Parts: sequence; C-alpha cells; structure tokens
Amino acid sequence: MTWTPSDWRQLPAKHIPEDYPDSAALAAVEEKLKGFPPLVFAGEARRLKQRLGEVAAGEAFLLQGGDCAESFKEFHPDNIRDTFRVILQMAVVLTYAGSVPVVKVGRMAGQFAKPRSSNTETQGDVTLPSCFGDNINGIEFDAATRTNDPQRMVRAYSQAAATLNLLRAFATGGYANLRQVHQWTLEFMGRSPWADKFSDVADRIGEALDFMEACGVDPQVVPQLQRTSFFTSHEALLLPYEQAGRMLAGLASGLQPTIMRSSLAGGESVRVVVSSVGYQQAWSDYQACVSKLLPISAAQAEQSTISFRSGGSLLSEDAKSMLDAVLQYIQAADQLNEIVLDGHSDNQGNRLDNRELSRQRALAVRDYLMEKGVDESLFSMRFHGDRYPIASNRTAEGRAANRRVMLRLQYN
Repeated sequence: MTWTPSDWRQLPAKHIPEDYPDSAALAAVEEKLKGFPPLVFAGEARRLKQRLGEVAAGEAFLLQGGDCAESFKEFHPDNIRDTFRVILQMAVVLTYAGSVPVVKVGRMAGQFAKPRSSNTETQGDVTLPSCFGDNINGIEFDAATRTNDPQRMVRAYSQAAATLNLLRAFATGGYANLRQVHQWTLEFMGRSPWADKFSDVADRIGEALDFMEACGVDPQVVPQLQRTSFFTSHEALLLPYEQAGRMLAGLASGLQPTIMRSSLAGGESVRVVVSSVGYQQAWSDYQACVSKLLPISAAQAEQSTISFRSGGSLLSEDAKSMLDAVLQYIQAADQLNEIVLDGHSDNQGNRLDNRELSRQRALAVRDYLMEKGVDESLFSMRFHGDRYPIASNRTAEGRAANRRVMLRLQYN
C-alpha cells in the first residue's frame, strides 16, 4: 500500500481553515515544520498503545484530562504544573480505590485547535471568521486577529515542545513522589466542601504509605515511587500541522510514505517513495545502540549529587545506579587525579550529629566505589553537616535536596 502524508487532502475534512490568505507562506511553514524533531517518539507511542490495550482488557483504568483548548496567552509553567498535579492526585485515589494501574493522559502539548459549528461569527453588523484556536487565528474579534496565520503553527510547536519537556521532568525528576502527591491531596481536601466524605479515603491512603515506609518501602529507597508515566494527547484538528512528522509513523506501520517536490527544471513533479522494507530492523538496531549509551554525560559524572533519606547514610538503589554510571567514567579516565567527596545534611537534629551524619554519607560513597575497585588514595573527603544548604530547610523537598554527597572528579 502506498501512502503519502498528504493523502488527507483528497478527502473531506471539517474544522480545517481553507482560507489562508498567503498560500506560499502556508507552504513555507509546512516545509519548516517537516524539518523539526518529532515531539513524541515511537517508543512512547508504543508504550501508550500497550497500556491502552491493558485498559481495554480491564487490567487498567484510563484517566484523561486537560484543557478544552490551550492558548498562547495562558502558557506558563505554573499552569502546566497545576494540571499535572490534579491528574496525579486523581490517579492516586483511583489506583487505591480500584486496585488497578491508572494510565494517565494529559490533554495538552498540542490541544490548540477548536472545532466550530460555523466558519464565521457575527457580532452586530460585523461578520468575521470564527476563532479556530491559537494555532490558526486569535480570539479577539477584529479582522487582523481573525485572519488565519500559518506562523501560529510554528509557535504552537515551540509551546508544545516546551510543555512536553517540563512534563517529562515532572514525571521523572522526583516531582511525582508518591508521598508528595498524597500531601497535595490532603492540602486540597482541606479547601474542599467534600472534605468530610473524602477524608476516610485519604486517611487510608496515608496509613498505607506509613505502613510501606515502616517496612522500608519509601521513595528514597524505591525509585519507582519518585516517578510516574505520563502521556499526552490532543485532537488532530489542524491537519497541515499534523502532517509534519508523520513519515516515521507511516514507516513503522508498514506504509510507504511518498515525498513529492517540484522539479527544478520545471515540468512534472519529482515523486520519491520511501520503502518500509527493513525499517523495523533498522529502527530496532538504532534503539539497541541508543540503549548502550551511558545514562549520564561526562559533565554530569564530573559533578554528581548522591541523595540520602532522612537520618540515614545507606545508599539507595538510585544512588548506586548513579555511582555505577560515574564508575564507568572513573575506570575509563587516563588522567584522573582526585575524587572529592563533600558530605552534607539537612538541619534536623544538632550540628554535631549532622556533621557526623555527613561524614558517614561520604564514607558510604567512598566505600561503595572502593568495593568496585577504585583506589583509596584517589579520595579526598570533607564533612560539612548542615552548613551549606542548597535549598530551604523549611520544606520537605528542600531538606531532601540538602541530604547529599557532592562528588567531583578532578583531572591532571
């Protein structure tokens, strides 16, 4: 089967603007978008497909939420964070109540276009094109703003990319800590008129988390409790925008995307068919190659942070994974002169105890690396206690950031 990303143009389509005043500008923007990196990757799409299969089989629950339509004006990290928080809060409650995994999908990072029952809007004696969303035209009722502008698609791409980047950081960088999500729920519950009805469920979730922590299962020890999977979706209403970046998806499905360009010499267009034969193997080989890359960069290895749980000096599995990654750089270094370890603590307890705790943490890092074969003479250690916080000790998140060992590799 031969397929081209532009096949949709031969079919009837509603809610798509047909009156861009400058067709050359529209074509230039579409060409520009084709050269941009994909916003999501094949692996992410396959994982979501697998999870939705579990939902269809009754083995998981689908939770989808977000904006009716995203806007340029309301684009702000706080708004993205708040939507992410609400979905996570709901997912925790649903997971506990239903005893099944919850597949979380945010309707964001692309939800700009708006379907309209009419292509025009009339106010008084003035009739203008309807507002079809910020990636097409503006909401203000004037002729200039309601004129379809293809450059809005470029801005929508940039906003979607920034949104996805922040969501990935939230989902995997510790912000989705299960204990923290539950605390958000408790804070929200105190402001809700349904607080009494909800308090019983919240209390039981809290008791379950307390029991898990007492058994040694907490976010500092089990990294899965610090992160979550989070997917995004949007209505693909603006097909000229959606057409960009569809080649890899077509190849993965066994289709043969066709690229057509005007001939420089004039006459008939040049038609290039991209075969999908062997694509899956090549893509698998590429992914296998990527999977062998070290999990951190050389710059990250040269200045690493090893985190610890409150009052403890035992290395978590996350900490060991980080040290194992740093170890690969240590073993490959020809001119490594010194490994500097700076132990720190939060301000809980007295200063003498905190200094001793920071010493034990530095020793734990040193001993782990020595067990892996690193020469003891390379280490230089300092113990600072709570003297040099990098975050406020007034919050749990800040104290967690301060409980650390800073590891630096110094070369000749």
